[in-house]
Amino acid sequence: MDGRNIWTYPDSCWNLNFRFNIGESGYLLDPGLDPVYTDEFTLGFEKLLSPQMAASVTYVWREQPKGIEDVDPEYDGVYLWTNAPLKRVEVADGRVFTTNAKWKEYQALEFMVRKRFGPDGFQFIANYTYVLRSRSWSQTRGFSQFSGYGDQPDAFDPLWYGKPESPHEVKFAGSWTAPWKTIFGITAFWSSGNVYTATAPGDFGTVPLERYGSSRVGNNWEADLHVEHPVTVGPLRLALYFDLFNAFNNQQPTARGGNSVSTATFRKPTGWQAPRQVQLGFKIEY
Repeated sequence: MDGRNIWTYPDSCWNLNFRFNIGESGYLLDPGLDPVYTDEFTLGFEKLLSPQMAASVTYVWREQPKGIEDVDPEYDGVYLWTNAPLKRVEVADGRVFTTNAKWKEYQALEFMVRKRFGPDGFQFIANYTYVLRSRSWSQTRGFSQFSGYGDQPDAFDPLWYGKPESPHEVKFAGSWTAPWKTIFGITAFWSSGNVYTATAPGDFGTVPLERYGSSRVGNNWEADLHVEHPVTVGPLRLALYFDLFNAFNNQQPTARGGNSVSTATFRKPTGWQAPRQVQLGFKIEY
């Protein structure tokens, strides 16, 4: 270094280690790029059970035909912003993969009972969702997103298109306000568990041994408690609150190992619920 601006050094001072063609900013834009949109259709029925309570059932159909991803179809370092999933991909070894799958698909039935706040001090929402169909590409796999994966034919295995979630979920959130203004609240959920995929090492990456999301970690549930009491101090309104997260201190698995060659973790728990936590706080209104 001689004190000069290094960008003024002549070319003879530099060594050329790599050369590849790039577009402006290293990315090109597909002139036929379509905007991302979601088609959704819902059909529902609601019945008033009382002046404060109603029950409903809703069918939801949702489909996102395509997304936008950066891909490198020529494997030359020039990335292209285009719509995904691509219908046809030729990978580095000459093999061709095709798909007619959508970016995401979702169909479900939702059952709900709602009670608004009334003279009895109770209010709640209870919901059960049954997923009839949920499909998407595994993240960072093949047709969904292959910047950096385009030279890995195993990433385009059709089994990577599968179920990102399990079919059952129950949720409840409610509270009771006592005559002395203290609020007692509870939120809880139960689900049929997270999903995962059994895999094995392949020649060009990871190979799915089953359709994406075919294995379940196991049922999972949790409940949180909330207590809040208002206090007035002169012109200020304060609220003291107490929260108990994971009140029953459940330690159920939330993830399992999917790599079939890792016998120490394959199909065994690798993640668990966070332990019980207590939070104390206050808020001020004026």
